[in-house]
Formats: sequence, C-alpha cells, structure tokens
Amino acid sequence: MFKQAGLEEAFMNPKSEGTKKLVQALEKTFEKDPSTLLAAQAPARWNAVRAIDEAIAAATCTFVDIKHGNCGKDPKNPEVKEWYNGFKAANDLAPHAFKLINEYMKQNKKLDDAFFGKLADAYSHPRTHELSLQQKLMRNMPQHSEKNAVFQAKKQHGR
Repeated sequence: MFKQAGLEEAFMNPKSEGTKKLVQALEKTFEKDPSTLLAAQAPARWNAVRAIDEAIAAATCTFVDIKHGNCGKDPKNPEVKEWYNGFKAANDLAPHAFKLINEYMKQNKKLDDAFFGKLADAYSHPRTHELSLQQKLMRNMPQHSEKNAVFQAKKQHGR
C-alpha cells in the first residue's frame, strides 16, 4: 500500500515526530523479540514499515468487511479474531489503527502526524490506552448515587 502510494520513503526515513515515534516503537519490539520479524534477514526498520503498512491495510479492510457483514455490524466492536495472520507486530498494531481511523473518519480528518503519534502511544502502552478509553466512556455515563438507585428501584416497584 505504502509503496504504491509513494509513501514508503517517508516511513523508511521518517522526519515527522509521530512517524518516528511509531517506527521506533516497532523497532524496539523487534529488538526485544527478533522472532516477531516478518523477514529476519531484513533490517528492523524495513519490518517496522511493513507492520505499519499491513496494520493500516488490515484496519481499513475491516471497514469494508463490516459494511458487508463479514465481521459484525458494529464498527466500535468488530468481530475480528485475527487482524493479520503471520505477522505479530501488524496483528497487534491493527486494532489500534482501526480505532484511530474510525475516530478520524468521524471527524472527517486525514491521517496526519498526530495520528501516527497516537498510534505509537496506543501500541507502546495498550493497557494505558484501554484505560483512557474506559475513562472516557465512564465520563459520558450518567452518574447515579447508590441512594438514588435504591430510591428509583423502590419507585418502580411502587414502594
């Protein structure tokens, strides 16, 4: 995808902060566990660019699959068992890319450097990212005290 779009060079030699951050996060993964490389004989940078490329391709294809009912109908929670078979880094990155692409589409935004920075954060700290999403959801939920809940339950049952 990147090669056909003429973007491969921008990822092989990243100049923007978000892209650098994402490429470096993936390279760190490969240094820690070389068994996760797609091509062991290729440099970690090449593998990082492939992971980003394939993760974004897998994420965008999931939107098409959702449209056609192949992985559920809910873009917030697609029924995907495996995002990218055989390349752990791409498989791990794809669900984060999917969530961010979904946000960007809703805001009618193009993928920018901030996108890649957020993707790097989500990939590097998935648990923290999940918690922040949960916190956002909790903030949007109506707050009820326990006393109010008991009162509402009694009121419903005529007591």
